[in-house]
Amino acid sequence: MNKYQALHRLKDTMELDNNLPLRTDDTKLVFGAGNTEADILICGEAPGAKENLIGLPFVGQSGKLLDRFGRA
Repeated sequence: MNKYQALHRLKDTMELDNNLPLRTDDTKLVFGAGNTEADILICGEAPGAKENLIGLPFVGQSGKLLDRFGRA
């Protein structure tokens, strides 16, 4: 199993676990997104309101800033 497959298996397991912290009926699991072969990993402290609604990390202002750094 490669890293991509392992991460997706972990995500699938976590999506079924309603006992995880920061997990309620009105929010989605914010697992992560990106290249599994990247040299840098950025972890957020906790998902914001937009992240909870969409289910992806860094979709607000911090995401815009990170996107700008990625194009530099």
